[in-house]
Amino acid sequence: MIGCYSCDYTRKTYPLIEQLRKEYNVNYTFMHFPVKPDTAYLSAYDYCAYSLDSNKFWGLNDQLFASELKQLDKPEFVNNLVEKAGYQLNEFLACIQAPSTVEITKKQYDSIATTGIYGTPTIFINEKVFVGPKPYRVYSRALSHFWDWLKF
Repeated sequence: MIGCYSCDYTRKTYPLIEQLRKEYNVNYTFMHFPVKPDTAYLSAYDYCAYSLDSNKFWGLNDQLFASELKQLDKPEFVNNLVEKAGYQLNEFLACIQAPSTVEITKKQYDSIATTGIYGTPTIFINEKVFVGPKPYRVYSRALSHFWDWLKF
């Protein structure tokens, strides 16, 4: 899933994808692709959260999507979420400020941009691409057909 923490459509879709992830036990990756400049800094948070502890990442991701949208443009608010998710804030901030993180998140952004996606969220299920929010049944059907195919 490519999405933006501050995109209304991604925020609407995220709970559905989380439900599907748990129901189907699928391999799932979330990549932050900022569509609003105020929250572009969250790409580094996304990267560092996963790099420092991939298990805690999902809790932080959940908190970011559950937070009020206007709070997400405040790094001090997000830093509180980082601590609530169980990260050591000093270590986390060092990761965010590291030149390697800046370089990696820029490469990630450029890589996503070159795919030609034109909206968030963009969901990839096997070889199908779903752009924008879809009903639960659309994603479920795509996953169900995949699992049915594997049974043969």
